[in-house]
Amino acid sequence: LNSVIACDEVVTHEEKDNTSTISPTCTFIILSCSADGSVDRVIRKILRNLKNCNKSQDEGSPSSPKPNNESIAIALLGHARCDNSANQMKDTIFNYGRKFHKCIEVATTSSEINVTERLEVQVELEGPDEPGGFDEWVNKNASPDM
Repeated sequence: LNSVIACDEVVTHEEKDNTSTISPTCTFIILSCSADGSVDRVIRKILRNLKNCNKSQDEGSPSSPKPNNESIAIALLGHARCDNSANQMKDTIFNYGRKFHKCIEVATTSSEINVTERLEVQVELEGPDEPGGFDEWVNKNASPDM
C-alpha cells in the first residue's frame, strides 16, 4: 500500500512593538516507495502538473533565491526486506521519489523556499534511531538553524 504523508511545522507569530516575527518552518513530505518503484497516484499527478507548469513558464533570467525561514524536506521510505534487494534495487525503488524531489527543487528555484537534501531509507531494514537515519534527519531539518 503506497501512502503520502505531509506534515507542516506550526508557524508562530509574536507581537513585539507592532512587528511580527515568524519562526522558521519546515514542511516534511514523506513518500512511501514500493519495491517496484511505484508511488501513490497523487505523487505521479503532482509530478505531471509540475513538469507542465515548468514547461509553460517563460524562460527568464534565473533569480537568486533569497534567504528565508521556509524549507521543504523530503524523505523517501523504501520497503526492501533484505540488504541484497535494497542494494540491487535502490535506483528502481527510489526512482519516482527522486524525480519528485527534483521537480520540487526546480519549481522552488525562483521562490524563497529552500529544498533540503532528501533522505532515502529502507524502513524494513533500518530503525529510525540509527545514525544518519530518520530521527536524526527530522531533528536536523526541524532545528531553527537549518
